[in-house]
Amino acid sequence: MVSRDGWLFSGLRLEGVYRKGGARARSLKLLAEFRRDARSVKLRPGEHFVEDVTDTLKRFFQLPQKNQRLEKYKDVISCLPRVNRRTLATLIGHLYRVQKCAALNQMCTRNLALLFAPSVFQTDGRGEHEVRVLQELIDGYISVFDIDSDQVAQIDLEVSLITTWKDVQLSQAGDLIMEVYIEQQLPDNCVTLKVGPEGTGGEIRR
Repeated sequence: MVSRDGWLFSGLRLEGVYRKGGARARSLKLLAEFRRDARSVKLRPGEHFVEDVTDTLKRFFQLPQKNQRLEKYKDVISCLPRVNRRTLATLIGHLYRVQKCAALNQMCTRNLALLFAPSVFQTDGRGEHEVRVLQELIDGYISVFDIDSDQVAQIDLEVSLITTWKDVQLSQAGDLIMEVYIEQQLPDNCVTLKVGPEGTGGEIRR
């Protein structure tokens, strides 16, 4: 048996501790033993390595179901200061809209998560776990940040207009502005329409 302090000492000296994975078979076996009876688990030299233990610890705290992870994200985010929470919601909401237009901008959720994870989590950009968390936050934006049905409808409307009408613009007030041609694409047949954030609209000029 190896003492806890012995494992702690050797683990703290290991380069890339927690970043390096252990042997999958040994980690899964150790994880099963922990879940069965954690108090009876004995770490033995030659049978267990630091990487196996750190890998097991990471696996132990992972939630296997995505909906469980999303609920946990909500709990963590709710503990943030109000300014931080609203800033994060605004950022994730923006990225959610960007990926909804991926057919046009080629920026899928994965690409956005790879770019923003280092800044959001203050890492060196090599953490796959951070990328996955941000990816799930973007995909789960509606659920994690409790976006109501009216807001969802507005987002869907914006995305639909942007992906359908290439000349759509967004004003500073949040209004969608587009040019619509009646019958023929001629200057005299052009009508400029405005759709407000609440989904109502009207003609600006003709």
